[in-house]
Amino acid sequence: MTLSTEDHSSQRNHSIDEQNSETITQPQQSTLRRVVGKPYFYVILVCLLSLLVAKLQRPENLRLPDNDRRVVAVGDLHGDFDSALKVLQLAKLVDAEGSWAGGNDILVQTGDIVDRGPDTLRLYQYFFKLSAEAAKQGGMVVNLLGNHEIMNFAGDFRYVHPADDLGSSVEPRLDAFNSEGIIGSQLSHWNVTAIVADTVFSHADLHPRWAKHGIAKLNSIARKKLFGDHHSKEEREWRWRYFGGLFGDDGPVWYRGFALGENEAEVCHGIRETLELLNVKRMVVGHTTQRDGKVLTRCNGLYYVIDVGISRAYGNSMAALEINGDVVTLIYPE
Repeated sequence: MTLSTEDHSSQRNHSIDEQNSETITQPQQSTLRRVVGKPYFYVILVCLLSLLVAKLQRPENLRLPDNDRRVVAVGDLHGDFDSALKVLQLAKLVDAEGSWAGGNDILVQTGDIVDRGPDTLRLYQYFFKLSAEAAKQGGMVVNLLGNHEIMNFAGDFRYVHPADDLGSSVEPRLDAFNSEGIIGSQLSHWNVTAIVADTVFSHADLHPRWAKHGIAKLNSIARKKLFGDHHSKEEREWRWRYFGGLFGDDGPVWYRGFALGENEAEVCHGIRETLELLNVKRMVVGHTTQRDGKVLTRCNGLYYVIDVGISRAYGNSMAALEINGDVVTLIYPE
């Protein structure tokens, strides 16, 4: 069951303008030479390394040796900073001050940081900071996009908290979520789905219809939809009406067929098909809030729903999912 009955409109396809690559003029080249004090090919090397770092900031397929690293997943946080901190402390990923304490652990957060609660900007900035802290210790934070991120990109602000620290005015929020905004510029590195340690993660259920394309293709489509040319006022104000396809009812940010399906055999068949297409062992999602505050498990451990209502807007239940090799452990408060 779910606490939310959100609906959304379908989207028409729209063109995506390719970004123009920046060129370095001769005076700029000389300046760069003086700054680094090295031959020019070193500058090229630095640029290539920068591109590599940008790619690493949005991991989508991280196959790990068995028992190599601990992976922890947490579900929807919905604008509640204090509860987010509490669940990360429960999982022993952060210390009392909220700083990364997980060493080389990997944290996967399955989306919906925004809406329902007041701490939108604070939570996003916290995760940007936490990601950098984790990297310094050899760890990693993998953030995924949820339907509420997509809704805010699109200008659908129906679920914004009245006291949201980002405000509720249309233009400032659209500016914050665009490709150069304080939030959007960072979310451009986030994906809609990722494979970590033989587990496929997404915000909502990943239907075989989409899984057959592979996660790299899905993430590429999502990025083009979100970070294409949305600069005209009309496009920015009304673009939410054009969301469909990957962001439609059966897409990986909205679909609830596996979570809510009543025919266990049919549900498990669909889940197994997705897992086989992606060559993974299990699926972990958020999105469909569990009223009892417990992680939903189906199909003998092939599928987990970890949205337990962490935010106070949904009941303030605490739970995280831990993966160590082939062992999956559900973490609850004592």
